Amino acid sequence: MSNFSSILAAYRRQRGLTKLSLARLSGIHPSQVSRFERGLRPPIEAIHRIASALNVPPAELADAAFADISSDDDSSATER
Repeated sequence: MSNFSSILAAYRRQRGLTKLSLARLSGIHPSQVSRFERGLRPPIEAIHRIASALNVPPAELADAAFADISSDDDSSATER
């Protein structure tokens, strides 16, 4: 599970939201919310919508998503 996935799931649970209720609040399809929590990297537009629905700064979620990208790049560089 990625850092973004963990943070997203934690915020959602903290606020007592189901994946379906987060999807409705953010305007994102429920299956996408589920995929994001399983590790799919969301586009920036989805990050903004989710952050708004969770009432958290978009930068906090974006930092987690982009940190995952940086980690992926670092690990692939060491594998070469």
